[in-house]
This record gives sequence, C-alpha cells and structure tokens, in this order.
Amino acid sequence: VDNCGVCDNNSSNDCDTYNIPLHSRMRQDGETGWCLGCGRTLKEIAQWVKYTDQQRDSITTDSESRLEVLKDQGKLG
Repeated sequence: VDNCGVCDNNSSNDCDTYNIPLHSRMRQDGETGWCLGCGRTLKEIAQWVKYTDQQRDSITTDSESRLEVLKDQGKLG
C-alpha cells in the first residue's frame, strides 16, 4: 500500500470549495490503484475540480463500489 499523495495534499478549504469527499485514510492500493480512503483513482482525484456534478456523482457511485471490493478483499479495516 502506497501513500497516494494527491489526497493528502488537498487542504480542507479546497475540498470544501470543490465538494471533494474527505476521508481519514488516504492511501493507494497498489494492485487496483484505488485510494483506500475514497475509492477514487489518482486521475479522478487530480481531475476532480474539472468534473461536472454529474461526473462527480458517477465517480462517487463507482468509488463506493470499489470500496466494497477492497473491503471484501480484506484491504480495509
């Protein structure tokens, strides 16, 4: 598991402004590339401010499913 870097660099002000979900555990799963805190990819995290609300909603739905997969694989506590 690697530190994803991007999540950790988002200040709470930036996250509030752009409606970026914050999570306490922001680390990347090396196998899937998904953040263990939010379930997004590094590309999704980096591009989050450029996405439309509809795209963000879709990514949020996808990321919730990804977190379930990670949980089933025993990668989440």
